[in-house]
Amino acid sequence: MGRQQLLGESIPTAHGLPLAPDYVQIAGPTRVDKVAWPRLPLVLISLVTLMLGLGGGLVRMGINLPPADSAARHGVFMVIGFLGTLIAVERAVALDHYWGWIGPIALAIGALGLWFSISTLFVTGAIVGSTVFTIVALRIWQIQPGLHTLTMALGAGALPASIGLMATGRTVPELVPWWTVFLVGTIAGERLELSKFSGSQRGSRWSFAVSLALLMGGALVSLGNLSLASRLLGTGLIALASWLLRYDIAMNRIRAGGLPGFSAIALVSGYAWLIVAGALWLWKGALYAGFTYDAVLHCLLVGFVFSMIFAHAPIVFPAVLRLRLSFYQGLYLPLAQLHGSLLVRLAGDLVGMAVLRQIGGILSTVSILGFFAALQAGRFVIGES
Repeated sequence: MGRQQLLGESIPTAHGLPLAPDYVQIAGPTRVDKVAWPRLPLVLISLVTLMLGLGGGLVRMGINLPPADSAARHGVFMVIGFLGTLIAVERAVALDHYWGWIGPIALAIGALGLWFSISTLFVTGAIVGSTVFTIVALRIWQIQPGLHTLTMALGAGALPASIGLMATGRTVPELVPWWTVFLVGTIAGERLELSKFSGSQRGSRWSFAVSLALLMGGALVSLGNLSLASRLLGTGLIALASWLLRYDIAMNRIRAGGLPGFSAIALVSGYAWLIVAGALWLWKGALYAGFTYDAVLHCLLVGFVFSMIFAHAPIVFPAVLRLRLSFYQGLYLPLAQLHGSLLVRLAGDLVGMAVLRQIGGILSTVSILGFFAALQAGRFVIGES
């Protein structure tokens, strides 16, 4: 763990990346000496994949958008194309070795194969990219041994495992446990590292490890018993969210102003959705389709994962691209809309009203696109103001 100066403040970093938006108050534009232009195409490919994934989600809900077959690829676009590429970029920056870039480049090529329905290109790119991404995560664990880097390495390993299962014909519901470990493990590992600044007790690491073991066990058990696996995953999500709500540094930053306060609110609201997803899994067990399946997936992927993206994007994007970000209060609008829209969608799922689910899905899509538009609309500053 090192420290980096950003706009006059010393903030925690790991492997060269600032990992704690909670610590940073970014006051305004500053001079940027060198923008990382070669990284921009990878970020853009992941964002275009996000838009295709969001469009596929709308098609699934009965909204006519091209291409019509994007509905079947909705989850793959979102998890492997968008999140896989984006997280692999962040890890490559963190490792800071040229070979680490093979991972996000291959995943981006795989995303292109997915866009154009070239299955061989997609599978090859996804397998190579996710495997290198996992090796990068293991290398970071070797450089900085600890439960947090081990957690991120285990999360990374779940991504190529899911791609391998997909190549053997497993369906998306059978891949969801592995995607859960990938996304939740990656995020939880980063938050665990920062929990030391909240004064958490050493013994809390054991409860974190138990939560992680439940998630890993759920993924492994899903290979033979999806019902039991779902309940293990549900228990693990509730345990982990409870741990985060107790020990995460975000709990001490909710009343802070500016970016630290915004990030803290986004993080804590995401942890609440993690509990909802876990409770639904515990209640229903194995899910293959239908309203509850929709509710679990979107509480997890929209409520939790996109809350984490909203919290970290104002730090991670500038760090990856070597830009500076001027924070402003308008970012609260898409955050509030994200959670409000998910409440509408959840209500529709629980009472079986497809129209409410559709309205909630449309509003969620608008909130996600609105957030990224707000980030780039004159807020990233290159050169001197």
